[in-house]
Amino acid sequence: MLEIAAWLRENIAPIKTPTVGSYSMKHVVEGATGDYMTNGELIAAALVAGYPVRFVPGPNPLFGMSARDLTRIGTAPRPRGRLGGWGSTVTAHDDLDD
Repeated sequence: MLEIAAWLRENIAPIKTPTVGSYSMKHVVEGATGDYMTNGELIAAALVAGYPVRFVPGPNPLFGMSARDLTRIGTAPRPRGRLGGWGSTVTAHDDLDD
């Protein structure tokens, strides 16, 4: 979880107004890093990283994260495996890529 928090701070600037839902942010980070994480892991990482938060009804709080950075990350090439020394991840479908 601390690795996710560090990745968030290195790649996504905080903004004052929380507008990004945790569940959609989870998918952005998964797409950028190539690694699965739970919604709870993303929430904990964003809180540890210090992003402004607004709790709304339901399981997905909103975080203050830069839309510009999210757009940039959304169009970046997708790596396989973890970034920044997170180790490697093997899934049941990794053998299908070869």
